[in-house]
Amino acid sequence: MAGAALAASSAAADALPSLPGGTKKAKTLVIGIDGLRFDKLQSGDAPNLKALMAGGVTASSNLYAQPFAPTVSGPGWSTVATGVWPDKHGVHDNSFAGSRYDAYPDFATRLESAQPAASTLVVGAWEPISSTIFSPKVDVRVATGENDDVAAANTAQYLSTGNPDVTFMHLDAVDGAGHNNGGAGAEYAKAVKEADTRVGKVLDALRARPTYAQEDWLVMVTTDHGHTDSGGHGGDTPQERQTFVIANGAGMPTGTVRNDVRLVDIAPTVLKHEGVRIDPAWGLDGQPIDEIKPDAFDSLRPILSERVDESAIPAGVKGFTHTTPQGWSIDNAAMPTGGVTEWRGWSFTTDEFFTRTEGGGQAREGNVRSRNVFAVADSDEWDDKAHAAGQFDSTLVSPAYPVEGKAKAELSYVSDYQVDGPQTGDVYVSWDGGAPKLLKSYRANVNQVEHLTLDVPAGAKTAQIRFRYTGTNSRFWAVDQVSLTASGTGNPGGGDPLAGTQIITTTVKNTGALTMTVDGTAVTLPSPELTPAGDRLATSGALNPVQVTDLRTADPGWNVSGQVTDFTAEGGASFDGSALGWTPKVVKAGDGQQVSAGQPVAPAADGGVKTARTLGGAVAGHGRGTAVLGADLGLNLATTTAPGTYSATLTVTAI
Repeated sequence: MAGAALAASSAAADALPSLPGGTKKAKTLVIGIDGLRFDKLQSGDAPNLKALMAGGVTASSNLYAQPFAPTVSGPGWSTVATGVWPDKHGVHDNSFAGSRYDAYPDFATRLESAQPAASTLVVGAWEPISSTIFSPKVDVRVATGENDDVAAANTAQYLSTGNPDVTFMHLDAVDGAGHNNGGAGAEYAKAVKEADTRVGKVLDALRARPTYAQEDWLVMVTTDHGHTDSGGHGGDTPQERQTFVIANGAGMPTGTVRNDVRLVDIAPTVLKHEGVRIDPAWGLDGQPIDEIKPDAFDSLRPILSERVDESAIPAGVKGFTHTTPQGWSIDNAAMPTGGVTEWRGWSFTTDEFFTRTEGGGQAREGNVRSRNVFAVADSDEWDDKAHAAGQFDSTLVSPAYPVEGKAKAELSYVSDYQVDGPQTGDVYVSWDGGAPKLLKSYRANVNQVEHLTLDVPAGAKTAQIRFRYTGTNSRFWAVDQVSLTASGTGNPGGGDPLAGTQIITTTVKNTGALTMTVDGTAVTLPSPELTPAGDRLATSGALNPVQVTDLRTADPGWNVSGQVTDFTAEGGASFDGSALGWTPKVVKAGDGQQVSAGQPVAPAADGGVKTARTLGGAVAGHGRGTAVLGADLGLNLATTTAPGTYSATLTVTAI
């Protein structure tokens, strides 16, 4: 609920700002414990935190380090709150100079923007949590002057007597103990125990709520950085880079340990739980935890090996292999013999292993967008041992992805390309095993997720991707999460496509209701209703039947697809065409025809029907005759949609 109160509270008895009453069944509590090392949590006396771990998902991961950003609280908590890494949110130290919270706001602010009636609360022992990182759009922000007892008491009071929908609580004393006595000392262990006790009191208040049984709670716990054994943080040691995410409730599988969840995943996980659609245009680096899927490289974790030549990596740390996942291969025909074993040609590795080469300090810690196991070509490390004449020259080759009958293909992958001398990185595509064609070249530093759209040649059945890296004692190229998805439709039978259109019109009334009006060949939907969650307006109906008659002697088969424009109204108001989804169906098929319906597409899922989608099709040899296709339509609208009559054109194409 927009309109924030910012207060300083030095004692539990202090009068607290009034918190607007929440409206949601889905509720979230995120607990941030500053400077808590994951290894000390595991070995410590922390029954409440360990119970959350046992009852949900636990994931440890490593933070970035300089030159990407230091391991300090400003960038750490900004990453947790915004769901993006420091190169996007702009916070690189505790001065907050260069912050970009306008472009990448915290998750509570995004919730307030999407659902103004939501109740949001932030309680922070470290003052910038409440005053800077979380914006004034948050309903109530309380700073407790580095007093964790007050922070826990305030949070428990709000949970007991109020009704917040999303709560963030920050505790600071563990970090203080690390600074004063080191991360390996008795005082640090005592601080961990005390933090756990405070967490327990907050959880007791949460579970004692009269409405607890009717609510759907997600509880998450995390930290912003670790600590050295002797005390302090900001550097690149494994102890300083330790972070973790615990997620309990809201359908999280119990007793699950993951290697692919990171701090940036907290914000989108909260937003999804609260019913907020995550717009790809936001550019979040994180994903909801339940949507993070392992890729082919992750399957290699069980076979990773210990060091061979890399003496800086501790014995017992398993983290590299040259064995490829199924369908992948490495072409080392141009690689000289010798060099450091771990990095001869493309290797598969983990952050724990990769960042410990030479004790760190060579920008490897900035490979933040890779998850779990990733591929890397590292000419710098390979060159540290004698080898035959020649430069590092290795090519990573993907499986052959199916593209038959498709018009477009999107290639997506994480690319962290870092330069410190002569090197090249090039991406190629090969259609049906033909000559590789250059798609993209790297010659300067790049650290991002790439999305390349490829035109599929007529008649092509497969696409194979190659990543070729060359270098002479330069740096590295890390690649991860490679996928190629074909979409649209080609033309299996030749000839000119046949196209028709249907006009979809909707009227949004001042009351927030929705109706459809008929205009010629049109679709009529009933008025929409507010969903039970109260997060959107929804309506449904049916597409006018599409009849396809195929009398071609060759019987090559056919395909029908549909694609909708954005919805527009007089006066300039509009909403995105992705709001429309459908569930295709075969209404009727002739004798001998083999006709199948396209896959269901949920409103707003991966572009909805704004992206070209298959309505149905017939296979070659079984398409002759007449078939009728239809689809159940679903339209989801934001509750803030401006009143007006909106129209969009759905183009249906048969080929």
